[in-house]
Amino acid sequence: MNFKANINTFDVFDTLVARRCVLPTNIFKIMEERLGIANFAVTRIQAEQTLLGNPYNFDDIYCNVAEILNINEDETKKLKNQEITLEIENIIPIKENISKVKDGDILISDMYHTEEVVRSLLDAAGFKKQCALSSPITGSIEELSGRKYLKILRSPRILEIIRMLTGAVPHNSISITS
Repeated sequence: MNFKANINTFDVFDTLVARRCVLPTNIFKIMEERLGIANFAVTRIQAEQTLLGNPYNFDDIYCNVAEILNINEDETKKLKNQEITLEIENIIPIKENISKVKDGDILISDMYHTEEVVRSLLDAAGFKKQCALSSPITGSIEELSGRKYLKILRSPRILEIIRMLTGAVPHNSISITS
């Protein structure tokens, strides 16, 4: 039996959702203003830049922020929560692209956020489809394209998701949309 799965992949950020404040670094400037922490935006950017080139996540970034600002765990948690809150407040849907997503498609995030946070951002944008979400590269800010998507789509986790959704073992049956 020759089964061809019609599953599309979509990058989450700047494809399905965007920020009202446009640049991600503008979130840090808003935090600086709201919290009254001098040079917070520069600190936050610096904390992330020291991690570039290695896998990292949101907690890693804020570990560096805590070290730079010399703050305790509770203060660090408040800053992390504030950033997530601002991301949710600033998220907007890219309706033209969201309308192309079907239940069963695969969403890919190259962000440092957990699946829970990414899903809360999608929820805030009004995204209602039932899709698998994969964050295969934590820490790489570079855009995924062509071969990298194919590598991700052949990863054991994605193959298992596709088998679960379709019962198929995909080969060239997945179309890539970005």
